[in-house]
Parts: sequence; C-alpha cells; structure tokens
Amino acid sequence: LYGDYDVDGTTSVVILKTAIERAGGAAGFHVPDRLKDGYGMRLDVIDRAAAEGVQLIVSVDTGIRASEVVRHASALAIDVIVTDHHLPEAELPPALSVINPNRAIIRRALNPASGGSNSLIDFNAAEAFDMTASTWTVGNTNGEAFSHSQYFNTAGSSTGLFHPVPTTERTATTRTVHGIPTARSIDGDLHQTILTIGALGPRRATRQIITYSRSIPNRTLSFGPSLPLPTISAVSVADAGLLRAQGTLPTEYISGVALDVKSTGPFARFATINSSRGFLGAGANYDVQLPDLTGVPGWDRNWSIRPGDATNWWVSGGGAILDFFDGRFIFYSTRRNWAGILTGVTAPADGSVYYMGRASGTVTP
Repeated sequence: LYGDYDVDGTTSVVILKTAIERAGGAAGFHVPDRLKDGYGMRLDVIDRAAAEGVQLIVSVDTGIRASEVVRHASALAIDVIVTDHHLPEAELPPALSVINPNRAIIRRALNPASGGSNSLIDFNAAEAFDMTASTWTVGNTNGEAFSHSQYFNTAGSSTGLFHPVPTTERTATTRTVHGIPTARSIDGDLHQTILTIGALGPRRATRQIITYSRSIPNRTLSFGPSLPLPTISAVSVADAGLLRAQGTLPTEYISGVALDVKSTGPFARFATINSSRGFLGAGANYDVQLPDLTGVPGWDRNWSIRPGDATNWWVSGGGAILDFFDGRFIFYSTRRNWAGILTGVTAPADGSVYYMGRASGTVTP
C-alpha cells in the first residue's frame, strides 16, 4: 500500500490494510516523509518493493499523476492499482486499474442551524458537474522541474482544494490545469494556480508564479528570471549574529524583498525582514539587514542569531513567496498586509499574476 503523509492518506492506508488483513490477506505499506520525500510516488520506493518481491501496489490518496512511476513498476513486473481523489493529467497512468471519481459540487449561502447539518453530498446527483481541463504551456524553466497546486476561492470566502500541496515536480513544460466551468461560477469566484520551482524538499521554492482567474482557459506563461545571488555579510554586534543582504532585483521582482534567516545551532533561531520598494527607494537595488535590538527594553539576547552558528539565509524578491508548508492564499490574514504593501492591492482580481524569485545559501556570522 503506497499512501500519502496527510490525514486522508494515512487513514486510507490504515483502513485498507485493516480490511485486507480481516479478509485473511497481508499487506505492507509505505507512507512518505513530508520533508524528505515530498509529495507523490517515487521510483526508489518501487525499486525497494521489487527487491522485496512485491507483485501488486495499491496507491491510496496518491498516484493519479505518477505515470512514469507506474510504467517503471510495470517494467519490474509489479501491477499497480491507483486510488486517488486528486485531479489527473489529460492521460491517466497506465495502471491495472485507476479509481479517480473527480466531479465538483458548489453550494452557496449555507447557514445550518446549531446542531443541524447539510444534506447528503452525492457526486452522482444532478448538482454535481464535471470540471474543465485546459493545457498550460510554461516557459523559462531552464530545464528545472516544477510543480503546480490549485485552489478555488469563492466570492463567499470558501476555498476548494484541487491540489492543496504541490504536485510531483516534473520538467514537462505543458500541464493540465483544471477548473470550475464559468457557467457554474459567479462574480468574485477566483481560481488560484501556483507554479513553483523547488517546492518540495529542504531547499524551498526558488521561482514562482501565482495566478488568479475566474475561468481556466488554455494559457502560455513564463517564470521570471533566477534571482541574482546577493552579497551576504555579517554586521559586527556583540552577542548578535546580524546579517546584511545587498543586491539588485530584476524587473519582475522590483516590488520588494524579504530576508529570511535560520541558524543551524543547537537551538534554531529565526528572523524575517520584509522591505517594500517604498522603503528601499527608487531603482532596483536593495540593502536590508537584521536590526540591532540588543538595546531595546525587554529584548532577550538569547533570541538573537548566535555569532559562530552556521546560518541559512533566503532572499526573496517580488512578493510573499509560498512554500508548500505555508498558507496557500497570499491575501489571507497577515499575509494580506504584506502582499498589499508589495503590490498595492489587498485582494486579487481576475487576471492578476504575481512573480516571485528567491536565492539562498549559508553563512556564519
């Protein structure tokens, strides 16, 4: 059983394993590590299964876009049954069987009484409908693998999760992007589609496009350029490892810059500085540094980045870049304030597109 690391993925493994065992069978399982393995089925896991003599793999909550992995399993004489509720590509994986009941239902203006409930959701009923499928062509990837995730945000502030975590990173530059038919949407409904290079694993996102639109037609768009590597230097302050970042932003990311740091010492310490273009001044240059707070009443020096600790840094240009563990809607709560400072708007509009780029490294202050 090949599961997923989230709630529906892990519980699906437990339910199916229990059912097989109660029927007199036996089944092993694999649940990936969210940070080490990322999302999706992996070739190395299939290789290990083949070495252990596995002849059948049943995926639960994953696999609908794992055509390459399924073909690899078939080449190793392993049958695969895919059960996954996520949205497929235009071509289904060549598995022994694919179970993927994808339809949508939108109910609006619901206000159940205390202790009440909504009526049964039946995807075979008349209120259910098929989703659209469009082809997006993505340029300027430089051959790097990228993923995409999708949300549908209603005018009433509800959110439907198409791909709440990024899909498996692939180098293919054409992708199937799903959507709610325009006839089923109303003014104020917006799809959010996020394309990310480097979404999975510890390196974090390096380039990103976030789009908003009511409909999802066929589309061609390109990533912005790689963010030029900044100059990172230490600022000499007793008992505080202060870092300074200096560089130049490409036009696509001109609206602002963020500096994130995290020490790798025995006690991890974090800091983030967000700087808008209004703060940075005219032009494309930036110069930001962690402030010296050691003289501020109530400041505890233990909170500072420690001098001598190797410290990871990330410089992001263009906006509130989204890592896969972040809240995925950049205009929610506190993120709304930062996005508003950078872009001049506090809510996305139909046709909005935001570009982000990030560079990273390690330095010892």
